[in-house]
Amino acid sequence: MSGFTAASAVTALDFDFTGAPRQDGTLFGELKGVIPEPTDERLAGYFTALGGLSEDAIAAVEAGEDANAAAVASMRAAVTAFCAGTPSAEDIAQFPPRYLAAFTRWITSELGGGDPKA
Repeated sequence: MSGFTAASAVTALDFDFTGAPRQDGTLFGELKGVIPEPTDERLAGYFTALGGLSEDAIAAVEAGEDANAAAVASMRAAVTAFCAGTPSAEDIAQFPPRYLAAFTRWITSELGGGDPKA
């Protein structure tokens, strides 16, 4: 049995939006980077925000607003805060909802979901 080697157990949070569509249908140019390693506060905030998506949607319905739009806005805010500027809030705001959801799933899986050997 091998020991734990932190440098190989956790990979950088590299992202690549190159060629992905924006909300307006144009494509992102070459947009790559690395999300800064999350702090305790960013990690806790991210999971708290994701856990509150249903509550945000319910509150929107009760206020006569669109529940889906509220959930997407809350997801966008959670991802923006977690990413701490890389990618930028403006870039995240331009992601269509399905791409935003896929990016959110990827972040979540990198934070502990899935096979730890992968």
